Amino acid sequence: MMETKQEVFDTYKGQEIQKFTVTNDHDVSISAITLGATWKAFNIPGKDGQPENVMLSMPSSEEYMKNQYFCQAIGRTAGRITNGTFSIKGKEYHVDANEGTTTLHGGPHGFNTQIWDGSFDGDKIVFTKHIDSSEDSFPGNIDVKITYSLNDDNEVTITYTAKSDADTLFNPTQHAYFNLSDSQNVYGQSLQINADKYLELNKDKTPTGKMVPVDDTAYDFRDPQNIKLGIDDMKLKLATLTMKFTLSMITRKPIQLQP
Repeated sequence: MMETKQEVFDTYKGQEIQKFTVTNDHDVSISAITLGATWKAFNIPGKDGQPENVMLSMPSSEEYMKNQYFCQAIGRTAGRITNGTFSIKGKEYHVDANEGTTTLHGGPHGFNTQIWDGSFDGDKIVFTKHIDSSEDSFPGNIDVKITYSLNDDNEVTITYTAKSDADTLFNPTQHAYFNLSDSQNVYGQSLQINADKYLELNKDKTPTGKMVPVDDTAYDFRDPQNIKLGIDDMKLKLATLTMKFTLSMITRKPIQLQP
């Protein structure tokens, strides 16, 4: 039977930040905090039987905001919007920029900056937030719900849903960072990405809209590849390590990280 626990994590700008934890029958647990709807911990039994957190984790809310996006909820949109400008049904919109002229990960008032309302729905962690258009500059007032769930197969599922009173953009993600080893880096681990194409980027890391085959490129991770060798190859051949892949959903495991 799943166990749930709610406790105070710390305070940020005078507001209490709550931490919610769910633990399954195998002593595997996940924790998330209300600041940024952040995935705080994914604890699994280590070699000595003691819990080991495989997430990149910060000790305080202040540290999370100094290292923005680490394991936080990202929205309304993940990635970059060129010049903070887009069109919906022929109408052009301009949203606030936070990386030069670019809007990155929802802009300066994205999901990761928000303090969410947290609760349990049975054994699921639920974060909700109403965001006015005047607050984040995107069209439409929006009600967002983020749900974290853990099952007894040690699988974590994160679900994003939203309802807006106007046509808007909604392309969120969870900016998770994993380390499955005892080392301070992931260089000894292998990564497999079942993707035949990647999204071409401009020099400012905004998308061109063109999908490019990964064949004969440093972005071909269809077979497991040592992460350090892959990074070194990218540095040698490419201008950026930032990349978006088109995942094949034929397999149940489109991305795999191996210790």
